Order: sequence, then structure tokens, then C-alpha cells
Amino acid sequence: MVKIIIGMGKVDNKEDKIVETAVDSSTRDENKKTVKRVLKAKNSNKVLKKHVDKEVTIFSRFALTPDDVYQDATESGVITENPKLPKKKKKFNKQVLSWGFILLNIVIVAILFVKQSLDGGIKPISELFAEAPYYRFLFLGFGFMILSLFIEGLKFFQLIRHATGKNRPWFAQKVAVIGRYWDCITPFGSGGQPFQIYYMSKDGYKAETATGVPLAKYLFWQVAFCIIGLIVICFPSEVTDVANVVKYLAWVGIIGNIFIFLFNFSMSTSNRFGGKIVNGLLKFATKIRIVKNYDTAYEKVNNTFKNYQTTIKKFSKSPIQVISQVIYSALTILLHASIAYCVYLAFNYADILSGVVVAKSWLEIVSLSILCDVASSLVPMPGGSGAAELSFMGLFGAMFKPDMAFWAMLFWRLFTYYGIILCGLILIVWDSIVRMRKRKKEYLVAESEEIAN
Repeated sequence: MVKIIIGMGKVDNKEDKIVETAVDSSTRDENKKTVKRVLKAKNSNKVLKKHVDKEVTIFSRFALTPDDVYQDATESGVITENPKLPKKKKKFNKQVLSWGFILLNIVIVAILFVKQSLDGGIKPISELFAEAPYYRFLFLGFGFMILSLFIEGLKFFQLIRHATGKNRPWFAQKVAVIGRYWDCITPFGSGGQPFQIYYMSKDGYKAETATGVPLAKYLFWQVAFCIIGLIVICFPSEVTDVANVVKYLAWVGIIGNIFIFLFNFSMSTSNRFGGKIVNGLLKFATKIRIVKNYDTAYEKVNNTFKNYQTTIKKFSKSPIQVISQVIYSALTILLHASIAYCVYLAFNYADILSGVVVAKSWLEIVSLSILCDVASSLVPMPGGSGAAELSFMGLFGAMFKPDMAFWAMLFWRLFTYYGIILCGLILIVWDSIVRMRKRKKEYLVAESEEIAN
């Protein structure tokens, strides 16, 4: 149950808003009259203006933010109009920006389609499927994508269990898949960790756990990514040694990722370094008036940051956790890279069997795919848009027939990017429906109990 204080005047010199605070169930009777008066009101805003600073009780353990409180209130009939929540507009703008990035990615693919049509032609899709490519390899690539997402969930499951002692496999899977969705639609792939922190906090995890688990998982992934990337770059095969331009970009990418890892590692383990960074950011935020009270903010952020470092150190003191997380991360990287090999076989297997084409090995294709990922890892566009497609065409284009190269790139991108977005969207919609039904059910139960009393 959550108690909200309705204030139609200015709160802390900001616009009108709903302020929510946790309250014990014993206050329900005290607010019963106010609840009934608001529920019976035809024009909620007029009643709210008369009841400035009055308390209204909403029964929902999921109402953790002002937006959630407003949603519960409107669904239950307590509020019929939105008393101007600035956050709604910001949220909408972020969604528009995210979908704009996805649209830009589609435009880039369309440009490549036109360019390839003018250069070497593209086989019509009807003819492509009439030739019956080896679909089993495409299904295998799809399976690698699903298996990679499953391992991502397994990593979260292991970290959450180690931090809290609770076994929550389905929750861990949701955090992993929806986090990957946000990685794919935000610049630099930076949206996954913040969302995962928010999602875990909303589910009731302490700040240090909600922050520590996603960032620890990211640190372990960076270790595996940097090791595998360095191996591919420093020990080139006959195939990867030819890709000069992409290789230079890969060096930039691997150096950047190593720098980011060292920065994150220092922030997570060094009290002195981390404290200076936190203090500097708070001072800057205070200077530009994002933070109003530096002392209050510093005490709160510093306590959370220390607890976060404690969580990270707890993970690092367990060799089994560290080794298993790095191994799982390496597996996801190799599975992701193996999708390119599946696409290669799907469009070339017939020629390989007939001896027309000399088959490339799994190691060669995977090395090129990893080189492509490292080269596009620091591209600011979501999912490395543009750089990923161009790198694939530059590295793998010659391995396919000229009129099939575009389709090969499209299937590869489908399994490594668009498919992940689709899985994330399905899970987000499903999760929203389930949460909405739970909120409605809990409200009806609470309402029935109040009528009975």
C-alpha cells in the first residue's frame, strides 16, 4: 500500500506534481473519508484543489514511482486527469529518440540495398528462396541467438543468487533480454545497464545490489571481450590479416574498451579514485543546478556508492564467480560470432559440396566476425548502425555471390540485432500486461476488504 500526498501548489519551487511516500497500513482508516470524497468526485481536479496536502491511499505494492502512482490512481478512479507530470514528456521524447535510431538503421540498410543493386545487382527474394538455400543453417543461427540470450539470463541468475541468496531464474532472464533490447536502441549501447538498475530497483532490490549486479556483469563481459579481441587482432589468420582498414578501426575499438574497463574497475574497487569521481560529478551537477543541496546529495550518493563497491568486492572475492562469469561471457561472444558462420554456410554450402568454392573454416569466419564487432564497438550509433553493415560487406562480401551478399548481410543483422530488439519488445509488452493485471487485481482485493470493513 502507498500513501500519496496531493499538493496542487508548487513543491520545492517546481511544477505541480504528486509526491508519494510509503506508509503503514494502520493509516487507512484515517484517510477513508478523503478517499471516498475523491472517488465520488465528478471533476477530480476541483476536488484535488480543495484537498491540498490531503492524503489519499492507493493499494498497490508496485507503485514505486510518481508515474506508477498516477497510473494506479487513474485506473482506480482516484484521479481522472493528469496534474502535469513533467516526466511523462521526457519519457515520450526518449521513446521517440530510440525509435528514431532504429528507423535510421533501416534507412542505412535501404541505402546499402540501393548501392548493391546498382553495383552488382541483388537477386529477387522469390528467386533466392526458389533456389532453396540450406535453411537448417539459418535456423541454427537463430538458435545461437536464443542460446546467447539464455546464457545472458544465466549470468544474471548467478549474480543475483550470490548477492541475495534468492533463486529467480525468470526475473534474471527478463532483466537480461530487456537490457539487451535497450543496448540495441541506445547510442554506444549504453542503455542496458541503467535500465537493468532501474528494473531491479523497482522490483525491491537494494540500491547496492541493483547497481552492483548489472555493472559487475558488464565488467566480466568486458574482460572476455578484450581478451578475445586482442587474440584476434594480435594473432591474425590469413583472412583477418587482409582486412587492413577494419583492423585499424578494431585497434581503436579494443584500446577504447580496455580504457573503459580500467576506468570502471577503478571506480568499483578504489575508494580514493571512485570518491574523487563521484565528488567531481556532484560538484559539476551542483554548479549547473541539477543538484540543489550538495551536502544532502553527497551523503546519499556516497553511501550508495560505498555499498555498491562492497557488492563488487564481494563478487571479486569469489574465484568461481569471476571465472564462470568470464567463461559465460566468452561463450556469448563466440555464439554471436558463430551466427556469421551459419549465414556463410546457408548461402555457400551447395557450392562447397560441389567443389566450386573452397570452404572457409569456422575459426576464420568467427575471427572476422569478432573483428567486425570490435571495430564497430565504439561507434555512437545504436548497435553500431552503419559501421556493422559496412564492415560485414567489406569483410564477408567477397565470400558470397554478388547478388546474394546483401541478403547474407541482412540475415546476419537479423540474428545479431533486429531479432534481439524483437525479443525485447515482446517481453516488454508481456511484462507490462502482467504487471497491469496484478495491479488491478490487488486494487480490487483491497477495495473489497475496505467495503467489508
